[in-house]
Amino acid sequence: MKNSRLWLRIYGKVIGAISPFIVLILLLNANGFLSTLELAIYDLFFQSRPLENLDKRIVIVGLEEPEIKEYYPLTDSNLAQLIKKINSQKPSVIGLDFYRDVSVGEGAEELKKVFESTSNLFGVQKVIGDKKSIVKPPAVLEARGLVASSDVVVDSDGVLRRGLLVPIADGKSNLFSLGATLGIVHLQSKGITPQTINRSITLGEVTFHPFRPHDGGYGHEDHGGYQVLLNFRNPQQSFQFVSFSEVLNNKVSPNLFTNRMVLIGATAPSIRDVFYTPFSRSLNSPPSTFYGVEIQANIASHLVSAVLDKRTIIQTLPNLIENLLMVFWGCITAILLWGLRSESNYLKLSVMLLSITLGLMGILIGGSYFLFLQGWWIPVISSFLTIGGCSLITIGLILVEKNQEIRQLLTNLEQAQEQIVQEKKQAGLAKFVAGVAHEINNPLTFINNFADLTLEASQKLEEEQAKYLEKLTPESQKKTQKLTKRIVENLVDLVEQSKKATRITQSLLRQAHPDMKQSTLTNINELVEANLSIISYSKQTEKSDFSLRVETEYDLAIGQQLVIAGDLNQIIVNLLNNACDAVFEKKDRVGSEFEPTILVTTNIIENQGIEIEVIDNGDGIPTEIVEHIFEPFNTSKEPGKGTGLGLFLVYDLVKQNQWDISWKRENELTKFSLRLQW
Repeated sequence: MKNSRLWLRIYGKVIGAISPFIVLILLLNANGFLSTLELAIYDLFFQSRPLENLDKRIVIVGLEEPEIKEYYPLTDSNLAQLIKKINSQKPSVIGLDFYRDVSVGEGAEELKKVFESTSNLFGVQKVIGDKKSIVKPPAVLEARGLVASSDVVVDSDGVLRRGLLVPIADGKSNLFSLGATLGIVHLQSKGITPQTINRSITLGEVTFHPFRPHDGGYGHEDHGGYQVLLNFRNPQQSFQFVSFSEVLNNKVSPNLFTNRMVLIGATAPSIRDVFYTPFSRSLNSPPSTFYGVEIQANIASHLVSAVLDKRTIIQTLPNLIENLLMVFWGCITAILLWGLRSESNYLKLSVMLLSITLGLMGILIGGSYFLFLQGWWIPVISSFLTIGGCSLITIGLILVEKNQEIRQLLTNLEQAQEQIVQEKKQAGLAKFVAGVAHEINNPLTFINNFADLTLEASQKLEEEQAKYLEKLTPESQKKTQKLTKRIVENLVDLVEQSKKATRITQSLLRQAHPDMKQSTLTNINELVEANLSIISYSKQTEKSDFSLRVETEYDLAIGQQLVIAGDLNQIIVNLLNNACDAVFEKKDRVGSEFEPTILVTTNIIENQGIEIEVIDNGDGIPTEIVEHIFEPFNTSKEPGKGTGLGLFLVYDLVKQNQWDISWKRENELTKFSLRLQW
């Protein structure tokens, strides 16, 4: 559950941004707006597919263009002679892809006898269309039940991609297309008969599922009858072709047709029995066409080679799975790109974003083509557009975030500049204070000396006074002793405070020395106390309702240590500043009942060094920046009140001096510990 929330927090924004675009692509795909492009890629896959071996089971006897004058219109006599010569070689089945509902020329009786005597000959009729377009089959063949359909189904863009196995799939008609009929008869000669299982035609171990309106990249194509996606053979190497004249003049091999499927039809462009197929349109050549008899041959080959050779058939995934795949491509694109948003090198980021986008597109196209070779048609365009669109949206979000980062960086730089100015002012104040300390040092020395002398004189006076007290009245004696005692006590206090002031001025004078980066013997306690006094005074001038409880616990055994006083001074100033800010912010939030408190301690750690601790009772450090407090531009203060550079500079100075710093929060107190190694 925790991981899920974390994932949503990281990727929820980008997933939400791409969702409307994915829904748009789903709607476009469902309504067929992308089908033209999908079918174009489908055709391109066919054209890019390696050549297959020639299907030697099928022979096409074609009426070619040069034979038109001699044999067209094809007379009954010539057709009868042609069929007899073909049948003499004992083919498995013959398909006549010519309409023969009426006699043509001489030889009608001869053709009738051929129709009656040829048991494996199938004629054609046209059954789809209005009454004017319907063409009846030869009467003799119809009576014998040797009739097939010549009808085909063409896509809305004029390309034939589907094979029509049964033109009227009403459960009553058993009329198959000519190609399907030849294929089924040929398989029956091998002992394989068709079965209908769950409304799908099964031959042997192969089931040919009927076409559905949204299969593959289709939109709302007609799916009447029983259609299948036709696995075309490349026209460069598909079937064996011979001409009418070659057969009639006995110029073919004597066993060319033996045990083969033979189709008789027109292979002359002028007869206009031609169709566009996936192989027709090419970028580097004019459109080519398939003859009608080739279409029927491809249908027959589709069935027979799938059953006998295990040749792949074109299959598609359920529409839901296709849509989920498209959503997957969109989400994986967004997730991969969004994961790069932390890259700070913009050139590297641009290259990585482009590389991943193009890489995913390449995987999509390459993977889809590979699956196509295995017989699976996976829509490409919808997923391709999804990758491209989601990539642009994600890159846009990254650019927006980067723009915000740049703006924040500019703001941080401006605040850092302001902080530098303030630090310079503070440094100037420190020098000014040191200068003042220098100026008052001489009179302070005078006060120290005369305070000591006066204390000695008062003690002597007290001794002399004792000689004459007896001469005074008891009341006068009492008053005199009381006044003398008060004078001595005041002088003692004066001596102690003047010496303390002397120590402070001497510490301030040391801070003004130009050799700050050189290690010098420095009294650690005095340095801490001096900075504490300066910070307290500075904060008092800033806040009208100044109230701060300061506690100190100094280890007097520390004495003087060899350190870079300037670095240590800057570290102490930053830690004290942060502690003051933390307690004052909490007081502003809680109210006057809260007492801001800071505790500063110094200790000797046995065999290790010195530890300086700054402890405050403020709110502590926010959870979101705990891991980054020593990194630049991470601050818990309100915008405009801090740049997040203080602890970064402290950490840098600590590392330069090979010291150590740590912090922890316990008992509602925040403690920073600075350890100076021996």
